[in-house]
Amino acid sequence: MVGGNALIRAIAGAVTATLLATSCGQAPNTAATPSATAIVASAETPRSGGSFVIAIAGDPQTLNLNLTTDTNASYAASGIFNGLVALDQNFLPTPDLAESWTVSPDGKRYDFKLAKNALFHDGTPVTSEDVRFSALDIAGKYLSLSIPIFKNIATVETPDANTIVFTLKAPSAIFLNSLGVAGLAVMPKKLYEGSDPRNNPYNSKPIGSGPFKFKEWVKGDHVTLVKNDRYFKKGLPYLDEHIARIIPDGGSRTIAFQKGDVDYIPGQIVTREQVPDLKKVAGYQEWDHAGAPGELLVYFNVTAKPFTDARVREAFVRAIDQKEIVEKAYFGVGAEVATSHIPKDLKAFHDPSVKLPAFDVAKANALLDDAGLKKGADGVRAKVRLAYANTDGSSKNASAVLRDRFTDIGVQTTIQVIDTTVVANSVFGKGDFDIFLAQVTSKGDPELGIARFYVTSSIGENFGNGSRYTNPEIDKAFADGGSTIDPAARKAAYARVQQILAKDLPTFPLVDKVNLDFARPEIGGVFQAPYEYYRQEVLWRRK
Repeated sequence: MVGGNALIRAIAGAVTATLLATSCGQAPNTAATPSATAIVASAETPRSGGSFVIAIAGDPQTLNLNLTTDTNASYAASGIFNGLVALDQNFLPTPDLAESWTVSPDGKRYDFKLAKNALFHDGTPVTSEDVRFSALDIAGKYLSLSIPIFKNIATVETPDANTIVFTLKAPSAIFLNSLGVAGLAVMPKKLYEGSDPRNNPYNSKPIGSGPFKFKEWVKGDHVTLVKNDRYFKKGLPYLDEHIARIIPDGGSRTIAFQKGDVDYIPGQIVTREQVPDLKKVAGYQEWDHAGAPGELLVYFNVTAKPFTDARVREAFVRAIDQKEIVEKAYFGVGAEVATSHIPKDLKAFHDPSVKLPAFDVAKANALLDDAGLKKGADGVRAKVRLAYANTDGSSKNASAVLRDRFTDIGVQTTIQVIDTTVVANSVFGKGDFDIFLAQVTSKGDPELGIARFYVTSSIGENFGNGSRYTNPEIDKAFADGGSTIDPAARKAAYARVQQILAKDLPTFPLVDKVNLDFARPEIGGVFQAPYEYYRQEVLWRRK
């Protein structure tokens, strides 16, 4: 797919296999294999100095990563923090703040030894108490990704400043991987204790222990981080600056990449119609399966009429031709029709026997008639609002297609474009929407990335259960899948999840998608983690 530079293909489904192998203490199966060019590149001697500019689509909702899974925040601020572990390109945990760890034979006790020379940017030591507080009092309460996972924590002990012990209520196949910076960004307890973390002033001028220190956030333009000269990992980071440049328009991002004003565009915001133009850059580097499998997801607000009625939700689903979304929203690039609520690339958990309602306009109209939504004299039977975030180009394309298709069932659709900085409050917090479109990630495992969309405990949380759907059977199925390390038991639990969701339809997965990350040839150290924000410390500039 790429001529001349690095291409890494992540083998579908291997992510989950590696997670299970790691949890059981077995040797993991390596998933992604770098191309020959990438292997040569990895043997280069990194050069210190220089700046790196990554494009993001909008202002971050916050720079406190324990409050949001917002992509803009992740790329702008992850370099400020460390997790207990880091993740490599195959989603395997590697040391970060934790130099080492052991897991008990029953899979319930995790003992971590912290780096003794790790300092926060204000010069104070990172301690086990900071880790405990960050996990229990911030991420475990407010981060949709971590809430269902951290509920499984029975106790946390801090026997000394450099040791932390988590004891779980039940074994977990993904607990270790949830302790990366995306699920647990370690922050100074002294700056947050006694405050509401959601309103703490340090959310916009954060202090962490990571390879880069916060310098400035110019709203609407950029977030700049500078090198942490006292970073506890010797010789890192290589770069002097990490700059997240805010460019809402996909075409403008492409032009900036071509001109060299931007070094990297993450796949979540690569506008698919722009891919041929991105490939015009000589020596470009691409990862065509960056990150984890994801979906373009339709959220129905099941607490607002007419979507309180499952027949109505099914009717709207049957009005949609998913193939048209693949062609017109993604231009056939890195996308295919979704067939269940767990992407096909999560092969360890995807159930191919599950059938979503098929495209059938006549059946859709009959269902709406049966639900009592009769057409008026003007041919309109209902009016709905369809929203998407202003930085999401694929959802923008898809919304136009859906609006046209919904006219076939007598529904008048008003498209609402919501600023990405207020999505958390208006959509996920207040539930002020009828239908919401969003590109979401599985994070490589149903418990890590999919449970948050459906479990009751994630209602009201940022990029959590936006549909406000509650079903004890779903809560139990996700709990069962997340509380065992037995592959067969997990597969069975998530098969139940898919069967229930295909019937209840609080959401509808339109498309299974993969991310296509693009980097300019001047940048070394790329594609060494599932997402660029996991390993910003190893990036370097060739010239």
